[in-house]
Amino acid sequence: MRRPRGKPGRSRISVGEFYTIFDEDRRLFTGLGRLEFEHGKSLLGRFLPPPPATVLDVGGGTGRYSSWLAGLGYDVLLVEPSAKLITEAERSATRRGANPLFLCLQADTRSLDIPDGRADAILLFGPVYHLTEKRVRLRALAEVRRVLKGRGLLVCAAISRFASAVEGLSREFIKDPVFAKIVDRDLA
Repeated sequence: MRRPRGKPGRSRISVGEFYTIFDEDRRLFTGLGRLEFEHGKSLLGRFLPPPPATVLDVGGGTGRYSSWLAGLGYDVLLVEPSAKLITEAERSATRRGANPLFLCLQADTRSLDIPDGRADAILLFGPVYHLTEKRVRLRALAEVRRVLKGRGLLVCAAISRFASAVEGLSREFIKDPVFAKIVDRDLA
């Protein structure tokens, strides 16, 4: 059996390094990723303020949600730490014409170069599960709160500590001793 490649937590690699290995763009168009994307769009459609509100897509990857929201008339800023994903997002933003559908900023969630109270809504779909230490997560959430308007909406996703166990069992990664250690650590 092949070892799972590019799993976060397997070794101490940065988020940027992880996304040079992992195909994030493809993830939202296959299998459960497609379900996640469609469900996310459904929730956002119900809870986001109407356009032309300003939405920050923090940890927005290649811009799948940003493209969709910009197409609905939102003013979107995608924030992403990975240089590779920023390049892909910029391509996606300009794919339909000379003017970008949305803007991109390469930055870390914990230190955003964005003015206070800038966003009507913030999507935080990826960063929280990459920040495994409580103090680091709290710092990122405080920074996101700083750039959110007073009555703004934060839409945040996290992964359960049981996710690696479920993934390991469903895809038989649990048989790999390295992956089994990840599951043990996550469950602890």
